[in-house]
Amino acid sequence: MFFPQVFSVFVLVPTAVVGHVAATCDSCTTQFNADYTTPGVADINRCSAAKAYAVCLVGASGAGCTSVMSKASTALQSVTTINSISGVSCALSGTCLCETTHLTFSPVSTCTASATTLGCMYGSTDVSCDGTTSNTAKRAVWRAKVKEHCSVCAGSFLKCTLSTLIFVVLGVALKD
Repeated sequence: MFFPQVFSVFVLVPTAVVGHVAATCDSCTTQFNADYTTPGVADINRCSAAKAYAVCLVGASGAGCTSVMSKASTALQSVTTINSISGVSCALSGTCLCETTHLTFSPVSTCTASATTLGCMYGSTDVSCDGTTSNTAKRAVWRAKVKEHCSVCAGSFLKCTLSTLIFVVLGVALKD
């Protein structure tokens, strides 16, 4: 009897992971529109839909992602709109806000976008949009992206470290 229970766990877990990874920006938008714009939806549920939209976009790829900049802006604006309603608290975690805001840069794979996101990450301590990845792990990812996207980092570890530090200090200083 033990074997069927263990087997079912091994069969179900990979299926759930694959389903989550396969999200496209279009499928994120379709789900958001269904959950957010349905008449009579309570504001707290609209908050959940807006936050889920941001989380989905951060992990999405494929169809519809060429317009991810406007979609991420919609997600952020929806969270802000719900948060401004009296009695409803709706906010993304700081790290998730950094990740979502990064998607609004055009293009996202630039030195400025990556360095700004890294600076934002240093201003936060909570987990990322996926709800599990630590801020420390995300900062490591963004340091690598800064190194990749900022040409000053191409040949020198020292130059890269100093450039990253400057962007981080500026990001923290400009945070407020």
